[in-house]
Amino acid sequence: MTDPVLYPTLGTTYADGYPDVFLRTDSAAPLEGPFTFSFLSGEAITPDFVSVAGEAVGLRCLADVVGNATLFVPAGIGAVGGAQVEVPIELDTGGDDVAAIAFSVDYDEACLAFEGIDLPLPSPFTGTVSVDQDDHDGEIDVTLFSIPVTSFPDGPVAVITFLATCAPPAGGSLFAAVGFSQDPAATFGDSLGVDVPGNTLDDEVEIVSGVRGDCNSNGVVTAADLSSLVLELFDEDGDRWLDVRGGSFAGDPVGCDANAEEIVNSGDLSCTSLIIFGDDCANRRSGTASRERPWLSVETLEAVPGETVLVPVRFNARGWDVNTAVFSLDLRADLVQFDTTDADGDGIPDAVRFGELPGTLRAVFFDPEDTDGELDFVLGDLSASPGVFGDGLLVELELELLSPGATILDAAVFSPEPRPSFGTPAGEGLSGDVVLFVDDFESGGFEAWSRLVNP
Repeated sequence: MTDPVLYPTLGTTYADGYPDVFLRTDSAAPLEGPFTFSFLSGEAITPDFVSVAGEAVGLRCLADVVGNATLFVPAGIGAVGGAQVEVPIELDTGGDDVAAIAFSVDYDEACLAFEGIDLPLPSPFTGTVSVDQDDHDGEIDVTLFSIPVTSFPDGPVAVITFLATCAPPAGGSLFAAVGFSQDPAATFGDSLGVDVPGNTLDDEVEIVSGVRGDCNSNGVVTAADLSSLVLELFDEDGDRWLDVRGGSFAGDPVGCDANAEEIVNSGDLSCTSLIIFGDDCANRRSGTASRERPWLSVETLEAVPGETVLVPVRFNARGWDVNTAVFSLDLRADLVQFDTTDADGDGIPDAVRFGELPGTLRAVFFDPEDTDGELDFVLGDLSASPGVFGDGLLVELELELLSPGATILDAAVFSPEPRPSFGTPAGEGLSGDVVLFVDDFESGGFEAWSRLVNP
């Protein structure tokens, strides 16, 4: 074994007795990789059992790691049945000097049809490609090199376009393998013309079915899919489209990802509304993706313990047309108190007030058990001819400042789950990461609020 100590941890054990096994170099860290494991046929496993944390684990793996350089197909690639999918081939040099690569790609011809290949290589790197559909153990042969000779950087070295030809069952998936031939196996060379040992790592394309906008997967796109999408946005399974079946609401990957951007966010609300009204958001990109994203900010205020303050959340469109917004605010329960009273019975706590917004979608959900974002907001105009948000006040919160023992930081911040996002009338989604800016005061008052920006 290259690493002399591995800690096997059993996962799910299937009905036929074969377990999932996870390997770690210590009791806390994951095993670094990627690695390829081979199980030896007819060989005795010695010892029969390995003791881990007092439990007997009846499996031992021998790791045959060849060098550091690895060509791999990234995990988590998804495709819609009948549509194209791009599969990158990526290189991790592992710090090795790799100046030439030759490999053959093998793929599941029953579910994937080859449509083309691109070599996204910067100068001075180049390559050649040949395709032989009759070679069922490596249909695509690729040779990569550089003139003048120099080392490859880490990153994608080829992008293969396939057509997903299989039709999965409704609500289900099919998996099509994409990997590397072992005859011939991939080879690597360095800048001195010497062979470099290396590895390859295969993976699969998950092929799914569905109807764009049909988030609840009942076969039609209706107002119920807007409700379903709101549930999906806040169910804590992330915003990646293939992950929407997790969390507290099991959404449909294709349906919830209405605008086919492979991210589920506020833009899918805008797009689903278009679909309901007989339109779509295909090929309606604004062509302005390089512009700065809109931002939200929580204004910094001075306050003293026991005081009730109005905390503004402001919006700056930065030139975008925006008709939907989704975000979550995380309140420090030890620093502030939020009053959930709804005296007028409109479904919105009286402590929440809105600015001048277009449309009628103003939804607020308060969950004190959600420690990573107690207040969830969905705002927008989902009419057939939506208006757009103007710059300025989006919403303000009435909060009471509790008695802290020290200076207050981050009393109200945007939650990263879900990330703040916006949608355009064309059905585009705009999202970004939250960045913290802290303002200083000289008055001696408490620094109660930090400003958060979504670039």
